[in-house]
Amino acid sequence: MIEIVLSAVAYTILILLLVYFVYRNVVLRRNLHNEITSRLQASIDKNIIMAEYKSTLQIIENMKLEKSDDFIKFLSDSRDWAFTYIEDAQEKMSEFDKQIQEIVEWNRTYGSVIGDIPHTSKIEEINLAYDKIRSLLPENKTPNN
Repeated sequence: MIEIVLSAVAYTILILLLVYFVYRNVVLRRNLHNEITSRLQASIDKNIIMAEYKSTLQIIENMKLEKSDDFIKFLSDSRDWAFTYIEDAQEKMSEFDKQIQEIVEWNRTYGSVIGDIPHTSKIEEINLAYDKIRSLLPENKTPNN
């Protein structure tokens, strides 16, 4: 009888251990499943964030290029405008020089023969201003040389 009681106790302990291990196995599998799911979700979230980060960096880089392109276009347009302005100014100065040169030369040569007239000082100022304007023209009188 003691053997039967000991056998019953041993079988009961074995059955309890078996139930405990099955329960423990189910809990561990559920925890493992939850952990795998959360890690996969974290990996997916990381990939999404990295893609958004790269997309945002690309947008920022494109904006910098657009600003840079706009600035380069502004510089190019400004340069073109400046050259056009310089060419026009030199052309008009050359025309002025052609029209006035003979008058100024005649005044320098023969103006002192006439003597002082009321406008002599003004004519001298005009001659000085003419010399200053003429000094701005290039030697060969062609723009951009």
